[in-house]
Amino acid sequence: MKKIAELTRYGLHIYFKGNKFIMPLVVIIAYQYTMYTIMPVGIVDSFVMASYLVFFVLVWAGLSVSADENPVMEQIQLLRVRSSLCYYISRSIILAMLGLLVSAVCVLFPVIQNVLNHKGLFLRPLTAYDVLNAFILVAGCSFAGGALGSLLHPRVMEDRKLAVVLTVLLSVLTVVRTGLVQEIPFLKYVAWILPPVDRIAYIYGNVDEFRILQTGLIFMALVGYGAVLTVIKSCICQKRKF
Repeated sequence: MKKIAELTRYGLHIYFKGNKFIMPLVVIIAYQYTMYTIMPVGIVDSFVMASYLVFFVLVWAGLSVSADENPVMEQIQLLRVRSSLCYYISRSIILAMLGLLVSAVCVLFPVIQNVLNHKGLFLRPLTAYDVLNAFILVAGCSFAGGALGSLLHPRVMEDRKLAVVLTVLLSVLTVVRTGLVQEIPFLKYVAWILPPVDRIAYIYGNVDEFRILQTGLIFMALVGYGAVLTVIKSCICQKRKF
């Protein structure tokens, strides 16, 4: 655990030192300001939209974290800890921590705004149950987004321009997957390879109340998807070496 914590601290230091967080932060602030200054808004609708935003932001963060990995420094760290498993776990924890940070901001901001506006921000009273469901959904999207963004690591795909294009394409297809399958049914046989982010809008697109069972199932599916992608990426990187 000590080795993992050390590697995680170092990775977070490099990420924040490089100011990679500034643009995603600007995007989040702009979204929050735009969404929650026009009152009132729907609770479920607004948090569903926040889930999609966080997914794209973490795809962005995953790309950035992967791009910042210096092969020389990576080899040095691996030699220091003498454990590839610890190294790759630490990289996953970095993205998970960034995702939880972004998720917390996206959920707490409207809660604070609601209090400042005398609980008049939403169409109905906001409850702790709503906040819990919202955080679970947003956090799940952050895990899946980070895993997808970091999948095409420089040692998985050396052509960075192509890696960025493919990652963006996969992200967009993820969001519109339900509509694509409805229009072109045979795509359902290949669409399963995309993260189930679209299930959020499918389940909560026309309702005004969260359901914790549905939320939990979506969360587990998103985290499970992210874990599978992380394992695949780590195995490829380990096999290809440097």
